[in-house]
Amino acid sequence: MLILMTIPILTSYTISILYNKFNIHNGLKKKADKEWVNTELKKKADKEWVNTELKKKADKEWVNTELNTMFEMIYPIGSIYTSMNSTNPATLFGFGTWQQITDRFLYCTNSSKQTGGSKTITGENLPAHSHYVNLNTTEAGWHKHRYWDWSGMTKGKGYDVKDDVKFAINCYWNDTQGSGNHTHNVSGYTQTTGQSKDYMPPYMTVYAWFRTD
Repeated sequence: MLILMTIPILTSYTISILYNKFNIHNGLKKKADKEWVNTELKKKADKEWVNTELKKKADKEWVNTELNTMFEMIYPIGSIYTSMNSTNPATLFGFGTWQQITDRFLYCTNSSKQTGGSKTITGENLPAHSHYVNLNTTEAGWHKHRYWDWSGMTKGKGYDVKDDVKFAINCYWNDTQGSGNHTHNVSGYTQTTGQSKDYMPPYMTVYAWFRTD
């Protein structure tokens, strides 16, 4: 049996069309593949960036948590914090309630939160005291004093009032009783005297707080 087959005759024009068609298809496919790859790479890059940032944030939060725990162990309630910086420790550390200490020196004793003293020295700030005085005069010799004794008047006479008035009274001198040799003693305690005065030792000012909560 004879089979006849028709073979199309491909002209240069037809070949050109087919070539261009396949070429365009391949080009579109390549472009699509490139865009997909870029998209996937971008997704991966974004995911890695996000993971990196999350890790950084997680690490930072962990560090902050550990630091807070450490500082709370160093500064429990009742602790004192001193600094040249005026920022409240609650702002620096992020925890606790802090009360500032002003115009006070820290005095180490067996009980806390007691106040007292004054920067001005007065009698009340000094220990109880007095000054004893014991004085003796030197020995005095025997002596007496003379005085007019009007009671011893015996007589008198007068004249009429004239330009030359005269009046005469006869009286006696008398003497005090003489005293023998003697001394005088003075003794006793003085009272607190003086004026108040500011007294401050050399110092440097700082900021101080104590934790109440």
